Amino acid sequence: MKNKWLIILLVASFFKGLIWLFFTPIFQIPDEPSHFAYVQFLAEENRRPHPRREVVTSQELFSVSQIVNFNWKIEHPVWQGYPKNWLGKIKSINPEAKKEFIANPYLTSLKRPGLYYSAAAQIYRLLANQSFLWQFFSVRFFSLICQLITIWLVYLISIKLTKKSWLSLVAAAGVSFHPGFSFILNGVSYEALGVLAATLFIYLAVNKGKIIWLLLTALVGILIKPDLIFLWLLLPFCLPKKPRIIIIGSLVLSFIGFIWLNPVINQVVRGQYSWLDRYLYVVPLKDYADYANQLIQLLSNGQIFYKTIEYVQIFIRVHYHQIFAWYWGVFGWLEKTMPIGVYPGLKILTLLSFFGLIQVWPKAKWLVLAVLIQAGVVIANDFLVFSQTGQLYGIQGRYFYPAIAAQMILFVWGLSRWVKPGYLVAGAVGLNLIGLFSLYQYFGWVWGS
Repeated sequence: MKNKWLIILLVASFFKGLIWLFFTPIFQIPDEPSHFAYVQFLAEENRRPHPRREVVTSQELFSVSQIVNFNWKIEHPVWQGYPKNWLGKIKSINPEAKKEFIANPYLTSLKRPGLYYSAAAQIYRLLANQSFLWQFFSVRFFSLICQLITIWLVYLISIKLTKKSWLSLVAAAGVSFHPGFSFILNGVSYEALGVLAATLFIYLAVNKGKIIWLLLTALVGILIKPDLIFLWLLLPFCLPKKPRIIIIGSLVLSFIGFIWLNPVINQVVRGQYSWLDRYLYVVPLKDYADYANQLIQLLSNGQIFYKTIEYVQIFIRVHYHQIFAWYWGVFGWLEKTMPIGVYPGLKILTLLSFFGLIQVWPKAKWLVLAVLIQAGVVIANDFLVFSQTGQLYGIQGRYFYPAIAAQMILFVWGLSRWVKPGYLVAGAVGLNLIGLFSLYQYFGWVWGS
């Protein structure tokens, strides 16, 4: 197979991405409005906002949300349809409104690392004199570009591991045409850049990249999203024995350091050391310190066994029925799934893939480890929240997308024993069309109003 097929896939992925990008109404991807508010503030004010004491929602953004019937309280159903002439109303907003910032008690995305927002702000600034719609969709377009690079890297990772160009093309198509991936990673959020960073790390790992590049990529990961700590936990399995021991020792010392830092960080939050407060979330130290402290409390009070049993029971009752469907695609603010008959078929294919992987287990085991560690971080986060509050934080399917490269390569690799590659590509495209039709059923075509 020549590279022309990869180019065809990337071109098809680009146009597919544009379709999903414009079929999805404004603010109808989870957390999108709060992420865009952060990007807009950074671009307009040329500085990071204070994580707790800053007003970052522009008058323009509030006006747009009122026009498109978006309620910042997030009361379901979030989608309320668009009024007539919504385009004209948005275009008539005073351009100066984007520079006026007003209070918004429902904005919660400020306590996050700022690397994605800084990058997205640069895209926003390229269209500084344009209307809201141009700037908003330009930031969505940045997410689409991240998608395309991710798809390309998936192909390269699969080529390295499987030595089969056709299987690698199918794996890349599996990522590209994944309905949930197509929906979530087109939004204004750090998801697309985070998935790209994680995929780059996996690419470097399977190609035995230099330690310095692995370290830098893992660092970039946690500067995008705290959950990408899984890259640091995966790092020791990418290294020779001596560096591995050093990294494991460093991770243990970091865990101890986070416990020691927790009281200091809490003092900063309460107002002491105010000069540090603005920079507290540049690196997600508070997140990691909180989790380390919660784990030590569980271990010290002897409750971890009982909490684990209780959590597993609730997990099976609640999460088990949601995660699989949500992983493959839930649209809007968790309000629209694909037709219910799609999921039994996907479960059968997943089971077939599992049995198919047995034959290639020695080559596939590192990818399996990457999938398990990433999933473990997601579940551990949910468990720690549950252990403190008695309530589930909630696990959405999109939380597993940082490892989608490993997931899809394994999925396709296992299925390749039973299903011809042409059928797999056709199935991926068909599944994407089902997802797109489900999206259209829910939102309709809004651009004609």
